[in-house]
Amino acid sequence: MLKPLSFSMALLWCSSHLFGQSYHDLTQKAEAKFKEKAYALSVDYYFQAFDIDPPNSGEAFDYYRAARASALNRDPEQAIEFLATAVRMGWTDDAHMRKDATLRSLHTHWRWKNLVAQAVENQQMYQSQFNAQLVDELKSIRTADQENRVQLDATIKKHGSNSPEARELRAKIQATDKVNLAKVEKIIAEHGYPGKSMVGYQQTTAFLVIQHAPLEVQEKYLPLLSAAAESGELPKSSMALLVDRVLARTGKKQRYGSQVVRQPDGTYQLHPIEDEANVNIRRLKMGLEPLEQYVAKWGIEYRPTIRNH
Repeated sequence: MLKPLSFSMALLWCSSHLFGQSYHDLTQKAEAKFKEKAYALSVDYYFQAFDIDPPNSGEAFDYYRAARASALNRDPEQAIEFLATAVRMGWTDDAHMRKDATLRSLHTHWRWKNLVAQAVENQQMYQSQFNAQLVDELKSIRTADQENRVQLDATIKKHGSNSPEARELRAKIQATDKVNLAKVEKIIAEHGYPGKSMVGYQQTTAFLVIQHAPLEVQEKYLPLLSAAAESGELPKSSMALLVDRVLARTGKKQRYGSQVVRQPDGTYQLHPIEDEANVNIRRLKMGLEPLEQYVAKWGIEYRPTIRNH
């Protein structure tokens, strides 16, 4: 049983309903407060979101995040309740549960072991739906795609973008990308796009490889990925990134604002955007955060263009 509204939560609840905030708005605010270490407010925002979409209507991932906020707010009983709801709704990542430092205080709770066991069962049931061999192959491809890129970021910070170390890693990335692309093209030729119903969480791996491929490859597979996104086999947010990348690489304005350009001085700026006044409306439809939040990751201060009515 979830705890009753606190006074602060009641005030937030009133303001959210007066201004019509959505489930997505509230969970975003909850996560923002979590990052600010304002855990009590984070929990309150999660309560509001779950009031709009009660258990079995919201997202298991959001209930898991609410459990983290509650645990750090020193409320283990509420944290366990949120976690139990996440598991009941299908949470599968038992390994992450065990490693998650924010949940460490729950390890001695009498319900903890049972919830971990239920998550293991969820994972086994989840994996039984998919092509296990293909899932394993895509996991390997994804690891190869990411490992040198992660090292490159650290190397650039340490040695500089034009250092011998960075150039060596770029050469490795190019070689790996070529191998991965050949594997992905073979998979697509044999199975079609390896999407959600076929490989579950690995649904974005083929997209990731294509996103790093030459322009002609991206243009070749864009219709296939668009169809996968429309049918729910690939997140629309992924397809939006590829659309923007193709547009930017062909010298056109991007549609969703996902592409940023590194300047000679090391700063970043947005590639030009078509119909910029409506970009956040388009981003919302694709499941993307507001542009001003997205570009802040690159140190870009963006002010939305005011639409003319």
